Amino acid sequence: PSLAQRRAFFQICEYAFYMCNLNASIPRRDWYEFLACRSVSYTGEDHLKAQKLTWAQVEPGLPPKGHCASINVLELCDGPLMDYFLHPDESLVNPLPNEAPKPGAMMIEPGEAIPIMKNLLSRGLVRALPESELVYIGGRPLTNGMFGVSKGKPVPGNEQLEVLRLIMNLTASNAVMEDLRGDIHALPYFGQWKAIILGLDESLLWSYEDMIGCFHLFRLPDSWARFFTFNLSFKASDLGLEGGHNVYLGSRVMPMGWCNSMGIVQYLHRRLLTKIGR
Repeated sequence: PSLAQRRAFFQICEYAFYMCNLNASIPRRDWYEFLACRSVSYTGEDHLKAQKLTWAQVEPGLPPKGHCASINVLELCDGPLMDYFLHPDESLVNPLPNEAPKPGAMMIEPGEAIPIMKNLLSRGLVRALPESELVYIGGRPLTNGMFGVSKGKPVPGNEQLEVLRLIMNLTASNAVMEDLRGDIHALPYFGQWKAIILGLDESLLWSYEDMIGCFHLFRLPDSWARFFTFNLSFKASDLGLEGGHNVYLGSRVMPMGWCNSMGIVQYLHRRLLTKIGR
């Protein structure tokens, strides 16, 4: 064997000895189930597949109960964005299509719809709406779907389940709303690091702080919930509400699946930092 082959062999042996001497236990997992919710693109990127939701998997991915919908977007906005949030009807395209777009699927495991919606309601993430308050296009209500994608970590206390990121699938609403760039232009990108030049005696350290479930922190005016309604109706009493009428639920927070969320959330982050800086 060549010198390079011998070095590679001894390096592999070193890694093997290291693994064999580890005291930590590696949890067992169902690899078939793990791989079933993933695919790989032609460029080697990991694509996460949509999964059906359960409350046990959704809850760990949300902010703590007292933090959900805790930041009022109207306290951060000014100028055009303030007008935008105060007049949601003006966000619709003109003219509207002749009929409401087809809603995305509500991907929820059997028996989980009521527990999920009751808990989202109790956290202030959604608002109950009677049928009369929905947005109708061509005589049909504008409604949307919901699904989950893996966050790549197990549910605490149950390593066979993965924590799911709650995705509000607003394909229908996106189809009838004008695009708003927000602060997309201000998003950082990795190539910006190339502009930093360090001297021979200098080092660079950086860190970041991740806002858990940040989209669920920003509370919209209640008038927006009717534009982000989900394609399931419930008896009010089944959700712990008064009355025997049917209700739909609409998002009160920034929906992750909304076409304008990214630019607006970037704007809100920058405004929040500006206020803290003062």
